[in-house]
This record gives sequence, C-alpha cells and structure tokens, in this order.
Amino acid sequence: MSIIVKLSSEHTIALPEDLIRKMHFASNDEILVQIEEDKLVLTKKGNDYTSKLRGLHKDIWENVDSEEFLKKERMSWDKHAEN
Repeated sequence: MSIIVKLSSEHTIALPEDLIRKMHFASNDEILVQIEEDKLVLTKKGNDYTSKLRGLHKDIWENVDSEEFLKKERMSWDKHAEN
C-alpha cells in the first residue's frame, strides 16, 4: 500500500483514516520513526520497545566473523595504549 501525504506548513503530516484503521492507530499513540536510506518507516510503538528495534541493521554484521572482529578491535586498543 502506498499513499501520498503532504507536509504541512507546521511540519506535520496527516494520515488518512483508512490507513489509521488498517494500522490500528489511536489518538495519542506513539509512533517509532526509523530512517532507512531515503525512506521513513513508521511503526506503532508498543510497550515492548526492544522488540521493535530487534534486528535493526543486522545486515551490517552479515559475513562478519564476530570473533575475528573483536580480536582486531582489541589489538587496536592495545596499540593506542602503548602510544
């Protein structure tokens, strides 16, 4: 579903009623806004904020050996401590 909304002169956007019903939004709901490249992703903020963020940017760690990464990072700390 794609819709077009306008940014008002007060820098706000109004969401259409059908979208509000579909997303089960209610007055005074908090909405989590995430920036993904050139996109804004709006998510209804629930009580479990951590679960909404879980996995965010997991693609950064794809194909990265975490043990090797930590080893290199710690070695860089040791080099800085010697100087």
